Amino acid sequence: MIVALPTPELIAGAFKNYAGTGGGSESRKQAQRWRAVDQYRGVDLYQDVARYFPPGIDRQVPFSVQAVAGKIIDARAGVYRDTPERVADERYLERLDNLDEVMTHFERLTYLLGSMALLIGTTEDGQLYHEPLIEFEPLFLPQNPEPIGVVYPLHNAGAKREDMEWAVWTDQLHFRVSSSGLIMAPTEDNTDLVNPYGVLPVVFAHRGAAGSSWWRPMAQDVLDAQTAFNVLGTYLRQAFMLQGAGQPWTDARLDGTQLLNPWEILSLEPGETFSFATAGANLGQLIETQRAELESVAFAHHLSLKWAGEGRATSGEHQRLLEVELTEAIMSDFARWRMFERTRFQIDSIILQSVGMTVPPEYGVNFVEPHIPMSDTEKRERWEWEYGNGLASKLDYLREIDPDASDDMLRDRLETIARERAEEPTIQQRGELSLADLLGGAE
Repeated sequence: MIVALPTPELIAGAFKNYAGTGGGSESRKQAQRWRAVDQYRGVDLYQDVARYFPPGIDRQVPFSVQAVAGKIIDARAGVYRDTPERVADERYLERLDNLDEVMTHFERLTYLLGSMALLIGTTEDGQLYHEPLIEFEPLFLPQNPEPIGVVYPLHNAGAKREDMEWAVWTDQLHFRVSSSGLIMAPTEDNTDLVNPYGVLPVVFAHRGAAGSSWWRPMAQDVLDAQTAFNVLGTYLRQAFMLQGAGQPWTDARLDGTQLLNPWEILSLEPGETFSFATAGANLGQLIETQRAELESVAFAHHLSLKWAGEGRATSGEHQRLLEVELTEAIMSDFARWRMFERTRFQIDSIILQSVGMTVPPEYGVNFVEPHIPMSDTEKRERWEWEYGNGLASKLDYLREIDPDASDDMLRDRLETIARERAEEPTIQQRGELSLADLLGGAE
């Protein structure tokens, strides 16, 4: 949404055109974004499949409605899958509340929707909050490709869209506007419509590089693949039924009120016939076709699918070779999200100044490099090599297998192990003792 100047009146006027007759395409875009989120979450997938079948077909077999898009998106958006290490002033880190959880969700929504916004503010007790905005509209000045503000709806349960209020932020302004473009009465704590932070409290994130539009495209191919997968799954369910029970048919003249099915007795006149017909389809090929719909899209997103029951066990190193493309793709995302973290930290710092806290400018974030878990044999060989070369201790080993235990608990465990081993017979002694001796039964 372009505004001539960042004033309340001009912003409200531009928004009136956006929300009214001139905003049809933008409204459809926002509706598509919300529908994409529902599809990602597996909400009401029935409607995506039902339009490809005649009415009532689900009375024979239920529609296939599996939420596979979420699995692909979550697997690909892996930068925040493991909690990153943030290096900053301890007082600042204590104000972040549930940022790690928010960022995991935010990254996945960014990959799904292409473009996202993160709203930042403070709670009454001075904690920072970070809220993902699914529906929003950036504000632009003419000839300026970077947003200078944002408008987003203040959702009220049960409110119609035309009755909703919208929040407006720029680096200098903060006010509310109605869907008809009227500036709402200011609140008691902000009578001048001034942004109390002095900075736009929003960070924008994108899945890829800019194109002809500021908005990046959604992962529509993943959502379409989910729909195709479920449509083919529904066809498969019908095929299994018809292949198993068969399609009943007769050359009798029916009056149009009789329903042919294998569960009712059909009365025929002499000379009339009734039978079951099957298509003879190769159901295995149909299953492979259904899987291919997902596999081709997964490949485009640097993923390889493993289906349940395939039984193709591989070593950790072999899996690493299979997943090297995904690993490189996720690591290439590190730079973009590291810039996002830096921008978010700068806005966090400015906002915290409004509540009387000064944050030192030093900030760093270390993302966890994705890896494929090693097999038990590979883990054992690694530990033997590191321990044998003095690069790791027994305490390091116990820390890895029991990360929740304290060092004191692990040291007590090492002492217990050493004491028990000292009490056991040596190998030489075992050779001189009978089985009864070892079991404690010898006199």
